[in-house]
Amino acid sequence: MALLAQARPAVSALRFWFNRYLGGVACAQLAMGIHAVIYPWLVVGVLQESPSRLGSALMAVFLPNLLFTLVGGAMAESRHGGRWLAQLYALYLLPLLLLLAVLFGDQLSYPLLLGYGLLYGTITAFVQPAREALLGHVPTSGVHRAVARTAVVQSALQGGGFVLAGYFEFFGLNALLLFQALLIAASALLFASSLTGAETPVAPPQSLPSKRMATVVNSWRDIVEGWQRTRQVAVLRDTVLVVLATGVLVFGIYLVGLPLLADHYQAGSAALFGYFQLTFTGGMFTANLLLARRHASALRAGRMLVSGLALRGFLLLALALEPPLWLVFPLIFGWGCSSGLSMTQGRTLIHQFAPSEVRSRVVSIYQLCLFGGAPIGAWLSGAMIEQLSLPTALAVYAVLSILVALPFVTFSPLWRLARGAQPSA
Repeated sequence: MALLAQARPAVSALRFWFNRYLGGVACAQLAMGIHAVIYPWLVVGVLQESPSRLGSALMAVFLPNLLFTLVGGAMAESRHGGRWLAQLYALYLLPLLLLLAVLFGDQLSYPLLLGYGLLYGTITAFVQPAREALLGHVPTSGVHRAVARTAVVQSALQGGGFVLAGYFEFFGLNALLLFQALLIAASALLFASSLTGAETPVAPPQSLPSKRMATVVNSWRDIVEGWQRTRQVAVLRDTVLVVLATGVLVFGIYLVGLPLLADHYQAGSAALFGYFQLTFTGGMFTANLLLARRHASALRAGRMLVSGLALRGFLLLALALEPPLWLVFPLIFGWGCSSGLSMTQGRTLIHQFAPSEVRSRVVSIYQLCLFGGAPIGAWLSGAMIEQLSLPTALAVYAVLSILVALPFVTFSPLWRLARGAQPSA
């Protein structure tokens, strides 16, 4: 690890432009919002596949997180953050252009969508830790507000993507995909310009791992150290455990259950699915807007993270009772609110308590637990919905979420973490 420490650039040689970073996030999330509606709806609404096959298709998107997120975190530490993130976003154009070619040729099929999902998800596995690592250039004192502001932009623009995608029959699917490609290109340019200045190494260039293509042995050694450092800090350890439960239970049923819930109330309605997604994101936006206005010292981040998991369990239980459609919207809004509060506080805890020298790797572990748990939850929920029913699956996931949260209330230091707590020196 001595070589890795020597390879870190001099901070004074770099300047981070947070507004450009936010602009890149805005363009990217508008594009991701379009993807989040179109991809599952192509499976359910166009190909008319079963819930279990929808779960498998969504698992294909998130499965690469289990394989590559930790490697992505290790790679992000040895590269220029802005340029590396821009190159990764540019790679998104490949699956988009392939999907466009398939649609132009009227050759859309379930296996082709699985291949698209795997390619898209593989790129995302590298993008997420790189994007979070770039945010690490914000001074520690400003992390809470930076994370909250980023989450506000993510929620707002992703919601716009949901609305656009919900009307893909009006705009035309090909036109929306071309617009998505333009947004991806714009985000790549903004991320590339968000970190300026030369990286000045403090050791001879030939000793840098990045110059030696970051060998597999060194990458896995870095990953193992990231796991070890996470386990040593109780707050970090419990944070990633709560996030893992969120990925498997709440995120998994969200991915599969929400499009099927829309189909349950209005069969074949992509617009209703888009509005469900918009309502969920509106809840996240509202929560993060409130967080952005509050100082970190006024918040109990650990308690909010744990209680958010339990609250989502009760909301899922209410949805399992098959309420009238007008009541579904406030329940989904509350689901989004609790998700926004807990996820933002989880990211804040990671950035605050992770040692700076391994922060990218700890962030990648956080991303692995959230988005790596999602394919497991998506596949399980799809199979459960097909074998039982959507309301039964919602009830099972609701009870499990509440039960998993209880031990953290009783035993975890997260629940006892003081307001505005900082890591001890």
